[in-house]
Amino acid sequence: MEVREPVFILGNPRTGSTHLLRVLARDEDTFAAAKLWEFVLAPSITQRKIVRGLGRLDRRLGSPVKRWIVTWEKHAFHEEGQYRRLRLEDVDEDELNLLTIFSSIHLVFAFPFWKAFHPYIRFDSEVSPAEKQRFMTFYKRCMQRTLYVYGPTKHFLSKSPMPSSFTRPAVHWQCFPQR
Repeated sequence: MEVREPVFILGNPRTGSTHLLRVLARDEDTFAAAKLWEFVLAPSITQRKIVRGLGRLDRRLGSPVKRWIVTWEKHAFHEEGQYRRLRLEDVDEDELNLLTIFSSIHLVFAFPFWKAFHPYIRFDSEVSPAEKQRFMTFYKRCMQRTLYVYGPTKHFLSKSPMPSSFTRPAVHWQCFPQR
């Protein structure tokens, strides 16, 4: 699966990058972007197909599971003054792909060992070339999986405000042909 002309949204946290991601992702004919449920429940193509098949079965049965999930989301993700709405059906930042290889800064919330994750904040200068190559190979495969599911002719849409340096052209130029 060739990744052609991916679109990277860069910016600091709390600058509207999630809103921009979700607005662009509405153009489903142009962009491919993974949803939160795909990152946390089904990172592989097979898992996504299984979950989508279960979703079709749920719709045939009147959507009892979907209604339960929507109710659960309202209780689990709703806080007074919440700055960002979370829904499993919304597209989200693709840094969540990196949870499975323990290379995401988000893991600091579960494993409060800040120094272990510090290199991922300055990915371009503090990670070894071998680790960068391992990471970029994995990341490209994640992009390919998303394109496989949503359509190979689309532009992969990415947003990762936490480690924005990993999407800088100086880092990814070897993985993606320049046009």
